Amino acid sequence: MVLSLDSTLLEKPAVVNSVTVAGENDQLAATWIVPTPAADENKTATSFVVSLYSVDWPDVPLTTINTANQHYTFTRLSNGVGYRVGVKAKNDAGSSSEVISGVGTPTVPTFRPPYTS
Repeated sequence: MVLSLDSTLLEKPAVVNSVTVAGENDQLAATWIVPTPAADENKTATSFVVSLYSVDWPDVPLTTINTANQHYTFTRLSNGVGYRVGVKAKNDAGSSSEVISGVGTPTVPTFRPPYTS
């Protein structure tokens, strides 16, 4: 039996950039940018671990999801409460360090009466 080693080894992905959040009615939309590995396909992210944190409890995630997208919207949140979102890039070698967003706050939409002439 002959064993051969591949000259390329998979590495953990680089951390994501620019995690941003925007509050909507009962929702918080998060987006992030994935760095392009400079000629190193072995660090490519295949999915993302996205966690929602309350500003009051910053060390314990309220919920965590996995997604292949570079965005996610958390729903059924409390308006007027501050939240942060943490994102880790992931591949078969493991996960990157978590990057935390600034504070986002879901808000009640402003009521605009219909226009009358």
